[in-house]
Amino acid sequence: MLGVSRDITEQVRLREEIIRLSQTDKLTQLYNRSRIEDLLEDEYKRANRTDSTFAVIFLDVDHFKWINDRFGHQAGDLILNELSTVLLDNIRQTDRVGRWGGEEFVFILPDTDATGALLFGEKIRLKIARHPFTNPTHITASLGVAVYQGRGTLIDLLARADDVMYAAKKAGRNQVQLG
Repeated sequence: MLGVSRDITEQVRLREEIIRLSQTDKLTQLYNRSRIEDLLEDEYKRANRTDSTFAVIFLDVDHFKWINDRFGHQAGDLILNELSTVLLDNIRQTDRVGRWGGEEFVFILPDTDATGALLFGEKIRLKIARHPFTNPTHITASLGVAVYQGRGTLIDLLARADDVMYAAKKAGRNQVQLG
């Protein structure tokens, strides 16, 4: 009787690391845009299959260019890292958050209606406004909320969330709006 054994522990670890790196934003360690797009597609299909709702929230850091110009890009990176911790610490186990790009983030909130999404958005807005960041110590964010209720495309939903986020910025920043 002949037996052959091979330890593939390292290969499995490397494969898992490659997958993690391909789905993670290098700076914030949140999901990257590509992974968030996959999760959005999955949630869209699930909502259609189960006749349920979900919310998408776009978040943009207010006056981020000023932060980079005044304090430097390293300070901006530090703000994004601190912010990612605040965001992760305040989501439900079923929620997802990722960096969409630059200083923009996206939340996916399964089984959440407009009221729940607005309450969540306001909670996040307040957590950010009250958090003692390193430098500058105070930042704010504008949030746009859109809810999927079985009608329209995913592209339409994302456009609504993005549009109302910019409307929140135009209306004075540091607020949550529903679209």
